[in-house]
Amino acid sequence: MTTDPTRSPQPPTGPAASDGRPAPAQYADAALAPVIADGRLTGRFRDGYTEQEVNTAFAVLGAATGLRLVCVWEYRDSFGCGGNSQWFARDSSGGLWDLAGDLDAWLTGERSHPGPAGSWVGRTVAHRVQALAWTDGEHNYAQLSRL
Repeated sequence: MTTDPTRSPQPPTGPAASDGRPAPAQYADAALAPVIADGRLTGRFRDGYTEQEVNTAFAVLGAATGLRLVCVWEYRDSFGCGGNSQWFARDSSGGLWDLAGDLDAWLTGERSHPGPAGSWVGRTVAHRVQALAWTDGEHNYAQLSRL
């Protein structure tokens, strides 16, 4: 597995739940332990985040858990992504699932632990990545493109 945090090799995930929700790899919590222990992602998004910071953090989390995490921004323009944004787990068919559990609170510094990776995937949402206007091909998508 690559150690470059900007490239997520996406290891095999666990079997999808009966409702199709993405599941973390069997080893996810053990692989996540050193990421949590080194503290570099704890509170990483406390003061906001950029597209590159999303790509770096979500690549590290994806490599550890097998989950494909993405950020959907309101728009993309010549300055980059902006407006409101929300994080999701993406399934293999492009469906998006709300993030649940303590992942959000951990990345924003409100919690010291993200909880088990199996608790991160919540309910499915209406968005599908195929319907979004822009992607960087990594972990960022935008609903509107102003380019």
